[in-house]
Parts: sequence; structure tokens; C-alpha cells
Amino acid sequence: GTPASSPGGGLQTGTAALRAAHVATISKSVKGPPMPAYVVAMINVHDPETYREYTARTPATLAKHGGRFVTRGGAVTALEGDGFDARMVILEFPDKASAEAWYADPEYVQARTFRHAASTAQLFVLQEGATEAGAPANGS
Repeated sequence: GTPASSPGGGLQTGTAALRAAHVATISKSVKGPPMPAYVVAMINVHDPETYREYTARTPATLAKHGGRFVTRGGAVTALEGDGFDARMVILEFPDKASAEAWYADPEYVQARTFRHAASTAQLFVLQEGATEAGAPANGS
């Protein structure tokens, strides 16, 4: 390329100037690191022995996808409404895609057969930083 003056008085080739402008444009479009995602599981265990097979297999599958336990059972204190006496587990992942990849991972699919046999559960995934545009449609 042809040399061109840079603001500092030095010379840049046309290609280098274009590359610098391209990098500056990309930098402005990057919004920062992905926000963590959380899996919330509410579990009613009816066969503790079989459930232990599930809990023995789960930690390795979490680590594989960058996940970690935030809470793993323990007492839940109701601040409003009815109490909760089942098992609650909260997992954290680097992002929602990692949480979904963990759930679909063949090793976890195999592990959760023990959970299905030993309990009933509800699992939810939510992304940190999601903002609500207005009141929920159902008014709650």
C-alpha cells in the first residue's frame, strides 16, 4: 500500500490503516463478556439411594461445561408464600449456551436417568442481566 500520515506524524501503509480502522469498528461492536446463566432445579426425591447415583455423576458433567454448584440442597426459607420443603439446587454456567450444552451432554443425559427414576423435578434456566421490558402479560 501507499504510505499515509498517521496522527502521531509517523507513516502507515494503506493496508495497516484499513486494518486499524477495522479493529476499531469491531471493538465498538463487542458488548463485553457473556453474562452467566443459572439453572434452578426444584426436586422431590422419593428414592434417596438411586438419587445418590445421580449426584455422584453430576459434578464431572458440570465441570466439563464450566458449571458450578451455587447451592446444592439445604434448607430453603420462605420469605413470602408457602414454605418449600423439597430439594433446591442452583447451578451457574458461563452463559446460557453452556447450560444448554450441559443439559444435552450425553454423559448428563445418562446421569439424569437416575434422577428421573428417583425423583420428580422442575428445571429452569435463566440468563443473568435479562431485563424486563414491562409488566408480565399475565399480570403477575
